[in-house]
Amino acid sequence: MMKERGSERIEFLCNYDPAQRALIDLSTSGAAFIHPVEIKKGTKISVRIKDYLIEAVIVYCQQRTDGYRVGMQFIKVLPDIEKALKIMVDEFSRGVPLLCEVVG
Repeated sequence: MMKERGSERIEFLCNYDPAQRALIDLSTSGAAFIHPVEIKKGTKISVRIKDYLIEAVIVYCQQRTDGYRVGMQFIKVLPDIEKALKIMVDEFSRGVPLLCEVVG
């Protein structure tokens, strides 16, 4: 049985520089980014996207030639952050890159 995605996902299809820590995939329920080291599935982290600190859990971590593609699902999203995420997804869908910093 296929699990239905909770929100639309937008992938960043432009050239990607892993040194910049840019998001490569974003929805209101989660995101993906390239990270230089492996982060174990199930690990809880905090990420900073723009001025927002968001809690997330790692749902996959796949090795690539430029590091690891790390997928995360947002957890405990406050209403003001959820509103901001909707705006960020809209900007991201128009090609505006967003940086992601792992805080914890």
